[in-house]
Amino acid sequence: MDISALLAFAAAFFVFAASPGPDNVTIVTRALSHRPTSGIAYGAGTVVVTLLFLIFAAFGLSVVAAEMGGVMTLLR
Repeated sequence: MDISALLAFAAAFFVFAASPGPDNVTIVTRALSHRPTSGIAYGAGTVVVTLLFLIFAAFGLSVVAAEMGGVMTLLR
């Protein structure tokens, strides 16, 4: 996987993480109901796990795409 693809994934991840949704509501609720540091820790954990899922998906899809060449040749 080249650097331009990784940068595209990083940009998509940033937009995904910054957009409002259930994760952000949960982080704000956690920060308001407990301490602000608890909300920051919860948010950091959410970002790390989402990034890991994104990396696993990117590498998994690149493996599938690499194998598709052989499958397409076989189908022809």
